[in-house]
Amino acid sequence: MFVCLAAERSRGGDGPYRVKRRSVTWSKKQARPSLILAGVGLLAALTGWALDAPAWLFGLPFLLAPLPAWRAVKGAGVAYRADRDSERMLSGWIDASHSLKVAAPPTWLSDTKLGAHGERLFRLRVGGRQAWVDKSVRDAIRPAAQADGYDIAFTLEEDADHPNDVWVDVAPMDRPDPKTLAADPVGMVVRCDMEDARLGFNYSCWPAHCKLDQVGTVDGKPAAFKWTILGPQPDWTRVRLDWLRGSTDGELGDWGTLIGVHMLVDPSFGFGWVWVGDRKAIDFDDRTASKWFNHDFSATRSAAHYLDLIDRWGADESAWDTALDGGKLPVPAAFYYDNEQTLEADDGWTLTAMPVALPGKGSYQALDYMALDVRPSMGDATVADALPMRNPRDNGWFTRYFTWVRSDPAFQPAIPAALRDLKGDGPAETLMARVIVSRACASALKRPALVGDPVQAAAPDADWTMWRVPISLTGGVTAADARKAQVRLQALAGADVAWWRWLDAGTVELWAGDRFCDDEDEWEDPDDYRTALRLRLSAAWAAAKAVAPDGRTPEAMDITPAPGGLTRVGFDIPTGLSRESVEASMDDFAANAGYSYVAPVTATRFTLLLGTHDPLPDRAPSDWTLLKPGTRVLPFGVQADGRPAVWDPAVTPHLLAAGTTGSGKSSVSVTLVCAALRLGFQVAVADPSKGANDFRPIKDHLVAFCDTLPDTYALAQWMVSEMHRRVALIKANGGGDLFDLPADIRPAPLLVQIDEFNSLLGRSGGKLDNALGDPDIDNANARIDWENGLRSTIGNDISQILTQARSAGIMLLLGAQKLRAEDVKSMSPTALGMLGRVFLGLADNTAGNISQANVREANRLLRQAAKTGGMPKGRGLYEPLGGQVRMVQCWWSGAGQELADACDGLPRPAQIDLSRFRPPQPRTVGVAAPVPDDTPVEAAQASEEDWDF
Repeated sequence: MFVCLAAERSRGGDGPYRVKRRSVTWSKKQARPSLILAGVGLLAALTGWALDAPAWLFGLPFLLAPLPAWRAVKGAGVAYRADRDSERMLSGWIDASHSLKVAAPPTWLSDTKLGAHGERLFRLRVGGRQAWVDKSVRDAIRPAAQADGYDIAFTLEEDADHPNDVWVDVAPMDRPDPKTLAADPVGMVVRCDMEDARLGFNYSCWPAHCKLDQVGTVDGKPAAFKWTILGPQPDWTRVRLDWLRGSTDGELGDWGTLIGVHMLVDPSFGFGWVWVGDRKAIDFDDRTASKWFNHDFSATRSAAHYLDLIDRWGADESAWDTALDGGKLPVPAAFYYDNEQTLEADDGWTLTAMPVALPGKGSYQALDYMALDVRPSMGDATVADALPMRNPRDNGWFTRYFTWVRSDPAFQPAIPAALRDLKGDGPAETLMARVIVSRACASALKRPALVGDPVQAAAPDADWTMWRVPISLTGGVTAADARKAQVRLQALAGADVAWWRWLDAGTVELWAGDRFCDDEDEWEDPDDYRTALRLRLSAAWAAAKAVAPDGRTPEAMDITPAPGGLTRVGFDIPTGLSRESVEASMDDFAANAGYSYVAPVTATRFTLLLGTHDPLPDRAPSDWTLLKPGTRVLPFGVQADGRPAVWDPAVTPHLLAAGTTGSGKSSVSVTLVCAALRLGFQVAVADPSKGANDFRPIKDHLVAFCDTLPDTYALAQWMVSEMHRRVALIKANGGGDLFDLPADIRPAPLLVQIDEFNSLLGRSGGKLDNALGDPDIDNANARIDWENGLRSTIGNDISQILTQARSAGIMLLLGAQKLRAEDVKSMSPTALGMLGRVFLGLADNTAGNISQANVREANRLLRQAAKTGGMPKGRGLYEPLGGQVRMVQCWWSGAGQELADACDGLPRPAQIDLSRFRPPQPRTVGVAAPVPDDTPVEAAQASEEDWDF
């Protein structure tokens, strides 16, 4: 009966809203204590009965059993009275609010909860609840409430069991201390609801009722909560941006500013976290809190760390928002803090690297962010750069992700900003090298490049640096575009040297640092040394403007050491670039590559000899050990690669040795004559101008020594006669050439050296005018005619020897002063085509002394020599017949007595008889006739016409 009475519903109050006592229903939780009390009563009755106690004790079980329900009955009474107080408070304020306009008045009030500081929370059933949570309703009732010292708010809850209810939040105007407030669950909810309403009205959101789940304490008192909105959900993105702007401006301030509570929006955008006081002092319940963590944001299980990351997330977004202000790019959508790395360099500076995701909508790509310089907006950070991020699945590149690299702390002047200063190969140094190159590409190219992981090529202890960096070009940028921007790229990257390795049209590898180290041992990998050397040469070609349309340059393929400290390099010339244009760029190439000596080498592949200094010696003594008996090969000097310079008559039948005054041109002829004598040649020397004085010390070793024009004439006549004799001998013995003859009848090879060849290329001066018939003038003119006739005949004879004497084993060595191009115009192409050339000394133009095909290279070699110390005596150019011109240092074989002593042991052949080939003296007038010579002379008829070469 007691329970039934307790469960009876109370009548409603007399106010305008129906308020009733809460029903107390039977439940399992009341059964256990009731049965225990009934058992206690029964045990007491039985005990009393056994002791002859009064019989009324058997009523104890019935008296004790209902006692557990009394507490619930009492609680229902308290709740009823609280509801009645809430009804009287609210109805009074509504009655005092004459401007309140709602469709229908409230009909039911229940569930009043009381806070420790006068807060009151209750449920109100209304008709049209959206109207009751409108700002106008609150503002209409608020003045009356504030007159009583309270503030009021109406909030919604999405509750299917109470679809027509609103929550009414009432709180005193005097706000308690936030720490004390947090210890009161009802007061904390009421105050948070009021903040929801305030911010909701400010930013056009429905005021919503909230729920708080405790996740942290300070000194055992609640201090941190999970904050869940139970009503209509706001746009949490806008909550994060608009409700937390950093404002403390009263009603327009941020959420929580009026009650001293802090709030963060969870990265899931479904709830928030609130706390009071210093968050670092809060003892979080990580086990409870972590079950609500957004593990896509972070996998941490620490609530303190999780909230720190949310703070950092907001700061990072704010920094990006500032950096992108006015631009078309959105703030990155996600920051993967769990994947962040902190890298410390050996010098103490640090970098952080973290993956960042872009919004899924729009056509934005990582490259768009790489093009920005956001350092000023990131606290003037030394480093704040977006780097491309590789996709590990296919080793390609993500388009919606990038790696955000920052200096931490932001301003670190110790971080090297140039590749030349970035030594070492640690993770921090490697990342910084990538940042520098990426930043340079973004600034110098029309579209940022995808820069891969750099590799330090220098050995760990090296005092120099060389980074090789893979780069993928984007946005239509080609290798040729990168080549055009090389100067700016190199400057932006802070590199003293920068070279490109072209992998394909859109992929390159940059090698950049402070210098190229010639010591292979100081390179981490010997292959890197060889590759860098190739790139150094390719870059030199680029600087010399030997570049194909696609941006490629001649590529060094074969690199081998050569004698004399030279390097032999074979190049592949790319399509679109001619060999002629490459050859024309050799001087500039050598200067840019750091070589003072460069010379082409005859080979199928375009090949050069390179040296940092001129490899030729200033003086080279004769080395007769190089003579090979039984051959006709005559060494006379040393080439740049250390090999001997030789005249091989089998390849070059005749040789022209010319040069400037004082260049040592006569030493070439002397050396070749000495070499020929040592190989058993017959040697004759003629000098129609200066008397062959250079050969006088070895006169006894020659078959002829002609120091006058008539003697030279006689020698030339004899040469033609000897040629015919030898040709007839060869014909009589089956044909071929001289060296096919049997040894017992074979004449020795014949070398005829004719010096001062210039004097044979033209006539003497004009005749004198003799109007008075002076016999001396007539005789002088007659001699001029006679000498010109001799020269003409000598010229014809030399022409025959040049073009017809090869098979007869007769070789001409012509010595001359430096020739001019017009000096050889009278010589036939056939005759010129049988001459090799040696030219000693410097000249502005070698035309006439070197065949036309090699004039450009010859001039280049002379310019190169002038830049590297000039031309010492005996230095010159050598061009074998049909071969490439090259620089040589001619041997010195001595002069005067030194020369005579050097040849003392050589044979002294009999002199050939030239008497029958000497020309008759010119006829004179007014002079006694000379005594006739009884020796018959056969003289060839001198032609009055110019002789034809």
